[in-house]
Amino acid sequence: GSAELIFGFNMSRVDNPTLSEKLRKTPSFNFDEKIQMNVTGSIGDKLQLGVNYNTEATFDFENKTKLEWKGEEDDIIKKVEAGNVTLPLSGSLITGSQSLFGLKTEMQFGKLTVTSVFSQQKGETSVMEVKGGAQLSEYEITADNYEANKHFFISQYFRDHYDEALATLPVINSPINITRIEVWVTNKTNNFESSRNIIAFADLGEIDPQYTNPYWSISPGNRFPSNESNNLYQTVTDQGSVIRNLSSAANYLNSLLPYGIVNGQDYEKIENARLLTEREYTFNEKLGYISLNYALNADEILAVAYEYTMNGQVYRVGEFSSGGIAAPQALVVKLLKATNLSPKLPTWRLMMKNIYNIGAYQMNRQDFTLNVLYQDDKTGNALNYIPEGKIANKILLKVLHLDNLNSQLDPSPDGVFDFIEGITVNSSTGRIIFPVVEPFGRYLEKQFGDDAAGKAIAKKYVFKELYDSTQTRARQIAEKNKFRLQGTYKSSSGSEIPLNAMNVPPGSVVVTAGGIKLQENIDYTVDYTLGRV
Repeated sequence: GSAELIFGFNMSRVDNPTLSEKLRKTPSFNFDEKIQMNVTGSIGDKLQLGVNYNTEATFDFENKTKLEWKGEEDDIIKKVEAGNVTLPLSGSLITGSQSLFGLKTEMQFGKLTVTSVFSQQKGETSVMEVKGGAQLSEYEITADNYEANKHFFISQYFRDHYDEALATLPVINSPINITRIEVWVTNKTNNFESSRNIIAFADLGEIDPQYTNPYWSISPGNRFPSNESNNLYQTVTDQGSVIRNLSSAANYLNSLLPYGIVNGQDYEKIENARLLTEREYTFNEKLGYISLNYALNADEILAVAYEYTMNGQVYRVGEFSSGGIAAPQALVVKLLKATNLSPKLPTWRLMMKNIYNIGAYQMNRQDFTLNVLYQDDKTGNALNYIPEGKIANKILLKVLHLDNLNSQLDPSPDGVFDFIEGITVNSSTGRIIFPVVEPFGRYLEKQFGDDAAGKAIAKKYVFKELYDSTQTRARQIAEKNKFRLQGTYKSSSGSEIPLNAMNVPPGSVVVTAGGIKLQENIDYTVDYTLGRV
């Protein structure tokens, strides 16, 4: 074998005029090791040692260590293996295992052969059923497992009108059409090609006094988000060059601290924020929310500028990078997610908590099922209804506004989930979208009624903490965390079957058709790296 140690020092310089002199130079120290070892040894005639180790191995299962002892022909103990072992089985009733680490023995008593394994399984076994070339899979998600830090309303207005806009499905009752949007995030990739200095304000474009700082006065008569909804935009841009420079802007914004305007919650200053490409997110132009391709970290900031039309009139919130404000001057944009993630802040409401990922891709409407279940402590069973109150014995799909239409999308509930692309599902990414903001919170509470008896019953079932507390905190409330989504889906038909796993150990895939075991590389092939049959 071989062993190699690499030491290096690298200094890179980027002559980007938008960067400070300090940020233009990036030093780094490199240290790397490469060890490739292949050992084969024997002790006497019966004991053999085999070691295969490579620091640059693509997968862990490529590094193997095995100690093997072989007995004589007449010995009861025929073989003992320790280390990386396998348990291959020829039958189709019980499948063998490949990724094992432990002790394996083979013994013979006359015509009886016994193979035993005591090991740790380093992989997991899954069974998939494919019909008509499409894979049928099951899923189950608890209500607290919504996708956090990925989906955001771009204004409090859109959150407040979300339920109303989707009250008469399949028609979206919204007069707004978003025509243009720019999305900015904290630059953690050191990609400065599409970067700008930005100052993001949480109250920009807001019209509701309960979600804005009283320092900013609401403009009378404004019912829709715009830069003129309150005096924030006019006030800060009147500062001229002061607000366009991050250093002088910091001094100005610090002077607003006595008025309760705090850095990290009311505004954020970001140097060289990164502009997301259109491939990194999607947005709903009627409902006013964006969906990122990846979840943001707690310390990452999200901001937007957008433009929309309503009744022929154009409204704008924030400033666009192509709007005539040249770099390195800072842009004023709308803050959606700050570094302070407190549920007490208005920005907490902007993170959507009604979208769930079931782990599917390219779902088909056919053979897709969804049930909303409640774990009842009295019976010990999962029920698709709540057993008391005004909604007693009504299926939860109907109660939670997921069953209002039949298969032809006519207004006639049929007991089946309303599969409406872009509204209740995103079939390409495997998302289930509730057409209400708080399905297990305030919306469910309303279904019990406003009378005292209804409110008393609602307290037993409504999971408000799911929306007014952090996800971690909500998961700790076991007496309320009893709802879950359950169903099946079928992926698109084709000659390839995804295994929903990568780095599959070679030889570990078994394929049967009609109960008959097929032969690899004759009836089918397996890409173990990408996990495809």
